[in-house]
Amino acid sequence: MDVKGIVKWFASMVDSIHNSIIGIDLDCNVIIYNKSCEDFFGISKSKIIGKNIYGLIPSTKLPHVLETKTKISSEQMTINNKVVLTNRAPIFYDGKLIGAIAIFNDIDEIIIAKNALEISETNLEIYKMIFENAYEGIVAINADGIITQFNKSYGKFLGIEPSEAIGKHVTDIIENTRLHIVAKTGEREEGHIQEINGKKIVASRIPIEKNGKIISVVGRILFEEISELESLAKRIGKLKDRYTYYKDEIEKMEAAKYSFDSIITRNDAVKHLKKIALQAAHSSVTVIISGESGTGKELF
Repeated sequence: MDVKGIVKWFASMVDSIHNSIIGIDLDCNVIIYNKSCEDFFGISKSKIIGKNIYGLIPSTKLPHVLETKTKISSEQMTINNKVVLTNRAPIFYDGKLIGAIAIFNDIDEIIIAKNALEISETNLEIYKMIFENAYEGIVAINADGIITQFNKSYGKFLGIEPSEAIGKHVTDIIENTRLHIVAKTGEREEGHIQEINGKKIVASRIPIEKNGKIISVVGRILFEEISELESLAKRIGKLKDRYTYYKDEIEKMEAAKYSFDSIITRNDAVKHLKKIALQAAHSSVTVIISGESGTGKELF
């Protein structure tokens, strides 16, 4: 392939690159000008290719790179009132200098990317801290059953350092494990009883998919010993019994009602009054009783 063929092939390739890329020949004429450059300068490729680089970037140092045959790395410059970070290098073919190339990025984009990276790193540290200090024992494996993550709680339960587990097959570290099986089946398993070192625990195994493929399985020990679960069940049972007792007492209080049959007396006047009241209640007739009993004694 001759030099023109190489330039044509390279120009087609760089069009798909996000960075702005400009290349010149030995006469300082532009021979490479990618799509990102069009967006950055607002000038189409057809108006730039074959033109002298100084017409586009008066402050360019690409001719200097041609003269010295040396790179200029990570230099800031201002183009079209925008601060950019640029890298420049000579281009050789068969040991001969054939041109120079410049790659540059808008500083604002670099700052945004840097801030996003810092946020991601911070979040990663937070997730790592949560993972390492979780009460639950947590382990993660890849699709081949190799342990990739292993927290302190799980290490404490098994009596090993997490670093001793990472990189090894899960069957070599965890007794009666099914994590590698879940990695093959892709079926989630929740609340399974598993025996490790003579202790029964409650474990869950959660497959993680990406693009339809299992890439990892996360295992969790919900209770380090089944006795913890039994103790919790007992406490819940006691609370339930207490709730039922108070609920029944409230229902009894709400159900307590009194009727005329609840009035027990030997006084004839009261008996007569009770009889009238019952008749009034059954006939929905309002009865007004006035006067004294005539006995000079209290009715009740």
